[in-house]
Amino acid sequence: MLYKQGNLHKKVNDLGAELDKMWMLVDQMPGDLLLRTNEANCLRDYLQACIDEERFLKQKSKAHWLAVGDANTRYFHNYLKGKNHRARIHSIEDPIGVVREGEQMIQSFVSHFKEFLGGHHTVSLSPTDDLFT
Repeated sequence: MLYKQGNLHKKVNDLGAELDKMWMLVDQMPGDLLLRTNEANCLRDYLQACIDEERFLKQKSKAHWLAVGDANTRYFHNYLKGKNHRARIHSIEDPIGVVREGEQMIQSFVSHFKEFLGGHHTVSLSPTDDLFT
């Protein structure tokens, strides 16, 4: 697809240089409408060439990644497994001070949130004395 357009990098550089020359001419003759039209056309062509170059580079990087692949996949997968294992909650202490594990831990969570979300609590907009200790 993009090979039909020739050397995209050279095209972007050439159009950029041409656009710089146009801007210098417009600065010298700001009232020339034909020059402003040519500048607008040159800017449009330059922006399109930049888009084409970016698409080409994205396409090229995808082809490279598909050919080479990700050599660190196993390492990162094992790293994330270890991180997830370390982040697990193995036990909790309920409000009474009893350490809960396994199914008891799950039931303790459920009862806590049933009380917290299902109960009727008063809400105060002023902070309590024990808020900051």
